[in-house]
Amino acid sequence: MKRLNRWFFIIIFFLPITLLLAQGGADIEFNKTEFDFGRIAEKQGLVSTVFTFTNKGNSPLVINQVVASCGCTTPEWTKTPVEPGKSGEIKVTFNPSGRPGTFVKTITVMSNAAKSRSELRIRGDVETSEIVLAVQYPVIMGNVRLNKRSVQIGEIYSSAGKNDQLEVINMSSKPVTLKFAGVPRHISVECSKPVIKSQETADIRISYNASAIKDWGARKDDFYLLYGDENRMTSDRRIIVSAVIKEDFSKLTPAQRANAPKVEVSENKIDFGPVTSGQRITKEIKIKNTGKSVLHIRKITNGNQALKPSVNRMSIPAGGEATLSVTLEGSHSKRPVAENLIILTNDPDKYSLPVRITATPNR
Repeated sequence: MKRLNRWFFIIIFFLPITLLLAQGGADIEFNKTEFDFGRIAEKQGLVSTVFTFTNKGNSPLVINQVVASCGCTTPEWTKTPVEPGKSGEIKVTFNPSGRPGTFVKTITVMSNAAKSRSELRIRGDVETSEIVLAVQYPVIMGNVRLNKRSVQIGEIYSSAGKNDQLEVINMSSKPVTLKFAGVPRHISVECSKPVIKSQETADIRISYNASAIKDWGARKDDFYLLYGDENRMTSDRRIIVSAVIKEDFSKLTPAQRANAPKVEVSENKIDFGPVTSGQRITKEIKIKNTGKSVLHIRKITNGNQALKPSVNRMSIPAGGEATLSVTLEGSHSKRPVAENLIILTNDPDKYSLPVRITATPNR
């Protein structure tokens, strides 16, 4: 009981002092919290503005730290305590180099004021030099530039979707609205901004839905970028989208794997030997299913126009086989052939099975 009484008297003694200290703190007030640089040239170099603050409190104000949201923005501030009624400064410098288009940067001010955190903002539009544009946005499509002409989706499961994007900058003196033509049904395209102002950047967002098509392996699609009243689906406006579509076997149970099809080939290499120009030769190998369920041949791919592969059946029952015929058109084969035919199947262990094709021109 005595201990409780002692704590009671301690609290009663110090409470007025605590309240007095709370009433006498520092208070910060800025002459502005946002500054717009307007339009600045990238080659102009560093630009700065000063935010002035005043201590409206009853005790010294100390700025503990000032942090910018980007390394392109550097703050400097009054380091000494600011007495009540006095003012200090926070100088903010922005580096436009390599940062074309619209920018908005936040500067967080931490102090011993009653409101310990304050936010300042700078904004503006950076006009880019031609040299920088050529590096960052090398693809010219009319009055806009892109950072690249092709999108690499990479590997994607046949039941999945994947997103990517391109960057675009409007180089004209007027706003533009982008539109897209010839877009395949399994791809959707949209611009991050309905209207792109002069010297402003935006993103062209691409969504790839592999489940909307029945295809496997390497695939290339394209669409065209237009704006205004244009209707020119020409090569200079063409954007290419590449992907490699794979079957998803990750959800198979051990029992399903045990009963899966298994692909084998009678030979994993076909050598046509010396081929005379104009000569047409066909060779065959067998594709066998040594598994316990139907083997589906999804696709046979190759990158050589001199080779024409075909198969007499795309579905092979357990224990069955199909014939793969490969024809070499000698008129297209003026150089040695060293190519892999890729047989894509629903075998979870050998989804992609290569067959090596070789030939030499007979001079």
